[in-house]
Amino acid sequence: MTFFKILISILILTYSTFIYAEKKQYPAPPPAPDEQVLDKIFSIDSIKNYCADKKQKLFNSIQTQLQDAYAATPLNLLLIKSLVDKQQCLFPDERKSYIDMAAYYDKSDKSQKMFEQCKTALTKNNVFYKDQENRLISTAYTLIGRHYLEHKKFEDAYNALSKALVEQTPLVNAFYYMGNTCFQLKKYRECQNNYTYGFTRDIKLAYPIDYFFFAIALHKNGFTDKAQQMLEIGCQQYPNEQGLHLNLGYIYREQDKLIEAYLEFYAEQILFGPQSQFFQPAKTAKKMDEKLISLRKDEREMKTLKNITAWELSFNKNNYEKAITDIKNAKTNFGKYNFSLYFLEYLTYFYMEDYDTALKKIEYIQKKTFDTALTYISQFEIYSKLGDNKKANKYLEQALRLDPDNWRVLKILNSSKNPEKTPQEKDNGK
Repeated sequence: MTFFKILISILILTYSTFIYAEKKQYPAPPPAPDEQVLDKIFSIDSIKNYCADKKQKLFNSIQTQLQDAYAATPLNLLLIKSLVDKQQCLFPDERKSYIDMAAYYDKSDKSQKMFEQCKTALTKNNVFYKDQENRLISTAYTLIGRHYLEHKKFEDAYNALSKALVEQTPLVNAFYYMGNTCFQLKKYRECQNNYTYGFTRDIKLAYPIDYFFFAIALHKNGFTDKAQQMLEIGCQQYPNEQGLHLNLGYIYREQDKLIEAYLEFYAEQILFGPQSQFFQPAKTAKKMDEKLISLRKDEREMKTLKNITAWELSFNKNNYEKAITDIKNAKTNFGKYNFSLYFLEYLTYFYMEDYDTALKKIEYIQKKTFDTALTYISQFEIYSKLGDNKKANKYLEQALRLDPDNWRVLKILNSSKNPEKTPQEKDNGK
């Protein structure tokens, strides 16, 4: 089985797990720290006269309370800080004391302090914590490497992460950080190898930038078809992430799939609007593809592009009946589901004031595409027109949670503060 077949299998399994989890009606409540045990721990000032067995039991007790504190909802960072402070005070020579403190600073977004604790941890030993596979050393070097990566010290990050990866059971995150680091250092083969391992082990740890870097590394190494697949998965996983559709368009173009490329450039414009740094590159690339398609004279591409161009002309002249026919013809000629074509169809029904059909179209897009702020904003606009402000506000809140910086969300919020008397401007992503 090839890597990408394994990757698709992992994706399916991941989503099946989410669906199964949603069906559980009575999840067990998370454990909570024991207040009596906590009082006892915090009352201890010294373990100088403790025997080894008693020290071990106390250390284990602190570890249990820390685990329960991290599992509790809401997270009580003040309690966690008190526990790691006490642990470090009572067990100053224990490596785990410093790794736990580093974890606390990581949760608190204090990168420099986390880095310092990891550095100190490497000078300590495991006395009471059983770490036969050197997981703590791997953890320390992983966090140190990530710190260097965030500060663009790529050579230092590479050296630290190399040490993390030689340990017996390195953290999966280390492979993602190393993939990112190798990309920055133009070590594309190593980048590909590390990302391959990371994605295969736990795809849920991947960030949007990881899909992008992995795809570019695959492309640099001659695996353009695999780069295409990776960006397609990235666009599905992170539909609100700018730049993925643009780069998928470039890959499609290189694969000689010009109409597919054109529609990805269109999607970049539709989803993220003129405020996006990728709007103008997408617009320029779309214009170039129009010329390339007209020169090549592929029947399917020519017909689809002609239909889209006709739709734009009809739509901008408010001839919505003709625009519907044009976009339906584009869908037929393209021959498969495409976000851009279906969204343009929804937009036409919306401006025709056929809100029931528009709602069905946007709901169909939601079934075919992962949640985007754009679909929720579209539902907000439909229910606003229907006069159902309660439902409209619900969808606006969902869009805000999903992508608070989305340009359409900000535009709606701004218009509510400064209402305009002019009709709503048409917006088809051009």
